[in-house]
Amino acid sequence: MIESLKNHSMHGLLALDDNQIIAWLNINDIEKYARIYPNIPEALK
Repeated sequence: MIESLKNHSMHGLLALDDNQIIAWLNINDIEKYARIYPNIPEALK
């Protein structure tokens, strides 16, 4: 999983409960969020 994240072939994680998706965690580069990137505090960049 770590290698997949490093080489950008994986972009997130799913949380499942009894085969039902209950959450999605996006693990993409922050620069990919063009609509919110300008508003992200400098400490988080």
